[in-house]
Amino acid sequence: MKKFILIALAVISMIGCKKEETTETTFLDEIDGKQFSKTEILISLNDGADTVPNIPNIPVDCKKDNIWSFNKTAKTFTLDEGLTKCNISDPQIKEQGLIELINNGTSLRIAGTGTNEIWNIESRSASSFRASYFAKNSANETVKFRVVFTKI
Repeated sequence: MKKFILIALAVISMIGCKKEETTETTFLDEIDGKQFSKTEILISLNDGADTVPNIPNIPVDCKKDNIWSFNKTAKTFTLDEGLTKCNISDPQIKEQGLIELINNGTSLRIAGTGTNEIWNIESRSASSFRASYFAKNSANETVKFRVVFTKI
């Protein structure tokens, strides 16, 4: 009986001393398995500068239905062309590649077959997130894009 009590006390003390696990939600947790579309795009005015005001860019119909999907476990993304294609010969999967949280979780590296960007996560909610990144515009100038992605 004494052995049983000693063993029970030892087990209880080990359980009681167990550290609490923290469950911090990362940006990848929030976007994992969800689908998003670009609902707002702002483009800076100057080459490589972060200028205000921004030029709103309304996506053409064939880009409005594009779907971004993210997989936390595989650390991948997929960009689906959607129902309306800009060019009928375009593949259904427009882009895919790897994702990686960087800068203490404040930025997301997107590295695909035609995309190599670092998205700075400016804000996020349960239904959307806003990211900014530098890329080439249609005139082949480096500009800052601010994009709102909304959950579908």
